[in-house]
Amino acid sequence: MELAHRVEEELRVAADSSQVPDPTFSKVLRHAASALTQQSSDEDVDDLDRPAKQAHAGVVTLLAEACKQQATAESLSSLLEDLSFSESRAQQVVTAYQENMTVARSHLRRLASELPHVVDVKWRLDHTTKGNNLESIQEPLYTVSLKTENAGESKTIEFTCNVAELQDLVSTLKDACKAVSDLQS
Repeated sequence: MELAHRVEEELRVAADSSQVPDPTFSKVLRHAASALTQQSSDEDVDDLDRPAKQAHAGVVTLLAEACKQQATAESLSSLLEDLSFSESRAQQVVTAYQENMTVARSHLRRLASELPHVVDVKWRLDHTTKGNNLESIQEPLYTVSLKTENAGESKTIEFTCNVAELQDLVSTLKDACKAVSDLQS
């Protein structure tokens, strides 16, 4: 499981018992699990010090990412070991994950926006010689067909654009790919 550098740093704070004592760590873990399962919690994180709040952010992110990727207890334990968690703290996190995973996944699924996925792209180059009022245009036009799927339902989106519009679309898609790539690293 890949985590952002910032999240790893927050988890290293959570692993350090000198920064986050055991009772505080237990409180942070209980609150993180209840935040993901939307259960009411008696725990109040507002009164925690900065390291405990960092630990809380890291643990919430870790549990959410583990639920998203359906991590196994072994892979989660291995990751926690790599992040310098003691055996007892790692076991607490794994236990909290296993106890809350099903409910947390259900809540996260409801929060997620279901955007259609592009599964196929087809294009065709056409050449327009005359317009509706018979003036000469002499312009290449691209017909683009995007096949999308959302929750098993297929849909085709078709549009026509000129060279400049197609270049703008390609540039925008490249920017989006770069932004996603930057978020992952």
